[in-house]
Amino acid sequence: MTQDKCRYNYRLSSTRVVIENAFALLKQRFRQIRYIEFTSVDKITQFIIACCVLHNICLDSGDTGVEDLLTEDEREEIRQDALLQIREKRAELDQNRQPQTDRESVLRRLGELKRDSLMRQL
Repeated sequence: MTQDKCRYNYRLSSTRVVIENAFALLKQRFRQIRYIEFTSVDKITQFIIACCVLHNICLDSGDTGVEDLLTEDEREEIRQDALLQIREKRAELDQNRQPQTDRESVLRRLGELKRDSLMRQL
């Protein structure tokens, strides 16, 4: 793997950890997020955005207690889980290097091109 790809993977995993932490905070403040029963992606998206807006209103009003509910140990556990998942995915990809069909080969190449484009933008 090239240095650029390693750097991209690091940034991607770091961003993912931030997103996971944000969702952990939302799930603590709005427990119903754990049990979303919407079947439409648009409805789920609207619901999550509404929770984010309400969360920000709470923060602007001085209600910052939710962040204290996620301990540093829990944050570190989330980070370690993310790193473990990345390592497992790499191992899985190494085992399945050869695409099984022409379609998979094309899709893999398109994915690589998209990844490289994102990598260059960073």
